[in-house]
Formats: sequence, structure tokens, C-alpha cells
Amino acid sequence: MAIDKTIFGLRFGANDELFPLQEDLRSFLNSPKEENGRALHRDDLTAYTEMLESIRALGIYRARGTASENLRAKMFYSALEHVSFFNQAFRSAVEQYKYHLHELRAIDFKKPAAFIKSAEEELGKLNPKRKDEAARLARLRKMVDERRSALDARQKRWASLAKELNHIARYVRDNLVKIEMLCSSSINMLRAPQLVLNEKRLIIDEIKVYFREFLKDSLHRGLVTKQDLDNAKKDVETLSQEISELVEDDLGSLAGLYESIFGHVGKAVRTIDELTASIEEHQDQSVDNCRGLFTQLEGAFVSVMSGYHFEFRIKETRSATKCGDILDDKRKEMLDRILEQLQKERRSWDDRRYLADRRRFRDPTYKGPLQRSGKDRRAKKRRIGR
Repeated sequence: MAIDKTIFGLRFGANDELFPLQEDLRSFLNSPKEENGRALHRDDLTAYTEMLESIRALGIYRARGTASENLRAKMFYSALEHVSFFNQAFRSAVEQYKYHLHELRAIDFKKPAAFIKSAEEELGKLNPKRKDEAARLARLRKMVDERRSALDARQKRWASLAKELNHIARYVRDNLVKIEMLCSSSINMLRAPQLVLNEKRLIIDEIKVYFREFLKDSLHRGLVTKQDLDNAKKDVETLSQEISELVEDDLGSLAGLYESIFGHVGKAVRTIDELTASIEEHQDQSVDNCRGLFTQLEGAFVSVMSGYHFEFRIKETRSATKCGDILDDKRKEMLDRILEQLQKERRSWDDRRYLADRRRFRDPTYKGPLQRSGKDRRAKKRRIGR
């Protein structure tokens, strides 16, 4: 079966009966997080939403051909788009998680349970042979049955909501792993010495061709002197040295950005794994414990969506020659080539150098050995979690 490499695609297996209406979800997000408080539920996702809007607007400007991006902005936003960290489906999943968690918190088991306990104590004191107490006893039994029925309905709703929250958590976790894997393969490609060498050679050859064509054209018009030839040779040597440094710096900076995303997402994955494992361990324990763990999961989602800090700097194009524009053009052309290659890299995410302890990484419940035996490898047995 082919691996689905779509990042934050459709969430199959969701409980459609729990899916909130758009107006209900919007109303919830615009409501205070605490009674009489000023902070709203949607405030947790404000920074993420603003970045989503920026990327969406940039896409519109690019489609119209009116985007005015410098090289740094183009590299930065292209990398973010490539890994799909900023994704409408991601935000939607977390919004639904927050909505369902709010519904879960609102389920009250204590009042009906307390009433049943108190009523049963009173029932034990009533004498059914006494007419006035017999009527009271019948009413109490009916009320107890009603509370038990309500308690049963609430327990079923709790189970449905808890299952849906776990489903969303798995969906978010698995897609963050996909982002981490994509970052890993991108880092490996960008850090490969051969890529740096190939780009240097290609651009230097292009610079030489540019000057050769320029001089050939000028020579036909009788506008070239020996001094012009000497100056052109020096410019080629200078530009070659400058572009070599810029290529190395650009690829290193881009790899650093992917490493920053990789680290941020990886930290979130580990936190989510720990919390979901705790929920499994505590699912038969107190309701308050489970509520607390689900609330911590919400905090983990909000943290990964709002606590990012992706620093990205590149060197400005400065040249000792009068041909600095050539360097700018060549850097942009290189970026286009690299981005095209990065898009193709999604077919080879499973690189061992960055996905350490991969079986445990892909399946946090896996308790077996980290490596297969030689016999298993020869038999091509699949790893758990692949």
C-alpha cells in the first residue's frame, strides 16, 4: 500500500455526528475562555491565523504577477509553503479540538451522582408500609432512575468526545511527523557537499558564458579594447569567488530554516506522544485526570502553532564589481532550481540520519528492538509504524 504523503489532508474516520456547525464553531471561538474574562478562545490562534493570511495573500499576488518579494522573503515563504506547517486544515483541526474539549469539560457527572447517592441513603430510611413515605419512596425511585439515565447518556457522550479528541490528536501528530520527515530529507539534500559544488560550477559557468557573449557582441561592433578584456577577466574571477560564498551561505541558511522547523515540530511530536500515552494509561481513572491531560494536549497544540520562532537571515548581494545584478539574478535562479528539487524529495523521506530510533519515533507504543535482525531484513519484513 502506498504511503499517503499529503500533509494535513482529509481527516478520515472523524465522528460526523460531533462535527460542529460553522456558526456554532465561530460563536465558540469568539466566546471568552473564562467567565467574565477578556481573552477569547480564538486568541490562542491569532498569530497562526495572521501568518496563514499572509501566505494566502502572497499566493494571490504571485498568481497575478504582482508580488514584490526580495530574495530573503522568497526563500522564507517558499520553505514554509513547501513543508505545509501553515495549513488551514491544521488550524481547523485544532479549532475543533478546542470546541470538543469545551463540550467535554461541560459534562457534569458529580451532580447526578451526588443526587443518586443522597437519594439512595434516604430510600433506605423510608418505610414502604407507611402511606406518606411510600409516595415519597416512589418519587425518589423515579428521580433516581432519571438521574441514572442522564448519567448513562453523559458517560456515552464523554466516551464519544474523548474518542474524537484522541482521533484529532493522532491526526495532528501524524501530520507533524510528515512535516518532520520532509524537513529531514530537505536538510540532507541542502547539506550535501555535492549540491553546493554543482551549484557553484553551474553558476560560474553561466557567468563565464554571459561575459563571453557580451564581449563577442561588443567585438563585432569594434567596441572592445585589451583593457576591456583584462577587466572582464578580473570581473569573472571576482564574481566567481563572490557567488561561491553566496551559494554556500544561501544553501546553509535555507538548511538552517528547515532545521528550525524540524526541531520545533519534533518537540511538539514528543510532547503529544507523552500526553496521548498518559491518556491511554489514565482512561480508566478519574474524570478530572483525563480532563487535565486533554487540556494539556490543547496547550501542546497551541504551543506548536504560536510558539514558533523561525529565524532566517541571508547575506545581501554586494559586489566589488559593477555587475552585482548578475549575482542577484543567479541567486534567484538557484533558488528556483533548489525549490523544484525539494518538491521532488518528498518521495524519499525516510532518511536514517535525522529520524533516529525510527520505529519508536513512528510508533510511540512500540517496545521492541530498534533494529531488525539480518534475517528479518533479508525477508523484507516491514517495521512497525511504517
